[in-house]
Amino acid sequence: MPQQSIIKSIDGLFLALMVYLTHLTIFTWFYMYNEYSGSPELQLKILVAIGLIILWRIRLKNGEKAFWLAWRDNWIVVTFVCLALLSLIWTVSLLATIYRVLLVFFVTLIAAYFGMRFSSRSLVIFIALTAGAFALASLFLGVFYPELAIHPEWPYTGLWHGVFWHKIYLGATMALGYIAYLVILFSPRQQYSRVQKTLSAAMLVICGVLAILSDSASGLVIFVLQTGLFFAVLFWLFWGHLVPRRAYWLLLGLIMFVILLPVTNLEFVFGLFNRTANMTGRVPMWLHLLKAYFVERPFFGYGFGAFWQQNGIMQAVQAVVGWKYPVRVSDNGYLDILLGLGVSGLLLLLAILATGFWRAIQVALQGRDLTSFFPLFVLIHILFINISLSYFFENETFIWFLLVLILFMTTPRNSISNAP
Repeated sequence: MPQQSIIKSIDGLFLALMVYLTHLTIFTWFYMYNEYSGSPELQLKILVAIGLIILWRIRLKNGEKAFWLAWRDNWIVVTFVCLALLSLIWTVSLLATIYRVLLVFFVTLIAAYFGMRFSSRSLVIFIALTAGAFALASLFLGVFYPELAIHPEWPYTGLWHGVFWHKIYLGATMALGYIAYLVILFSPRQQYSRVQKTLSAAMLVICGVLAILSDSASGLVIFVLQTGLFFAVLFWLFWGHLVPRRAYWLLLGLIMFVILLPVTNLEFVFGLFNRTANMTGRVPMWLHLLKAYFVERPFFGYGFGAFWQQNGIMQAVQAVVGWKYPVRVSDNGYLDILLGLGVSGLLLLLAILATGFWRAIQVALQGRDLTSFFPLFVLIHILFINISLSYFFENETFIWFLLVLILFMTTPRNSISNAP
């Protein structure tokens, strides 16, 4: 087998392992047997092994210069990881923070490596395969082993969660795959084969069905949002050259109106998804967390990944907000970073997102096709899904993996042209 084919096979194996390891603690079988207790040592050992092999490969290919230049251009990611490391000094749960720091370090290292090797098309295929595997596995479990894939407990009785322990993760994952399948379907034939388009059409239907069966408001809202954005981009790609420059200001005003309309009518919007404006009790919980805990450590937080590991904290929050089960996370990625690393950590995270958006927009405008817009679609998914889900390190690390990958993938190529 040629050397290049071997390298591709190894990369494929590493990516498959990363998908599994970064989702590990939200799989239904992990939750059933480990009771949400955190990842086993094996997860870190495999991540360390992958990271060391990657560093060895970079050294073997004399790619150190390109690799470190890419890190220099993404210094803000380094700063975030360093802040997480420094939080070991003030953390309220040393073991939890040590574990999370090791996790963020190696996941970031591996994501950076693949970001230097990925193109926008690679990202589309990667997300399509990942979501497709989860969708088909969830469908299989739901049909043949419903006790493993469908919620039996109230108030979720009969709702699908698939391979994940909760329906919200199934809905969110299907929404991410859905946009990849749309890109493949509507892209020119020379970019994706007929087989890829046919499979994408089938997976598009499966993702939509699973999202409806999960009845995850977060996932369904993202479905609607991404659909509107996708067809707006499609319109611009086909007919944007016919629109006068002056009309863009009118379009911008129309977009702002469309955004403000649901914001000012939240009860109506959430009612469409059979939800209330307090987001199923999340908003009162967020206010309590800010008033009772954030104000105690506003600047640097309680330590990276440590807040919810304090003795009795889950039950204490539960008692105040009146939920029927202990509160394990804040169900808001930004708030959990705020609690863990304070305002400093949240500002860094927002700066990372802003940098990613700036670069993704440049890539999209240069490429001027749906595939080039895909990194932007993924970042919009990351931005909005974290409003009602803790998708930054509390339960899984796949979203962070994607964020770092996109950041390095969209780094100006003059810095990483000699990437391994």
